[in-house]
Amino acid sequence: MEYTDKNIRPKRGLNDILPQDITNTPNIQLFGDKQITVDGCKGVDEYTDLYIKIKTNGGLISIGGRYLNIKLLTTTSIIVEGKILSVAFEDWR
Repeated sequence: MEYTDKNIRPKRGLNDILPQDITNTPNIQLFGDKQITVDGCKGVDEYTDLYIKIKTNGGLISIGGRYLNIKLLTTTSIIVEGKILSVAFEDWR
């Protein structure tokens, strides 16, 4: 993004969002209805094969579906596989 007059800046689009603009928010990637990755995970609050509640800085992310399985869990991210039917944000700050 280039501009000549330092007092006039062009409007920013979605592709121009900087990492510092979205700090402390989870990054969620959904791969069809079969897999979801959440970076910024702080742990798992509840876990069954029908739903998983993931703790983040902003609250809980609730994933609903069938045959849900945690494929990978690290200190900062989680990968969930199965038939994903819903993703909801609870107690979002």
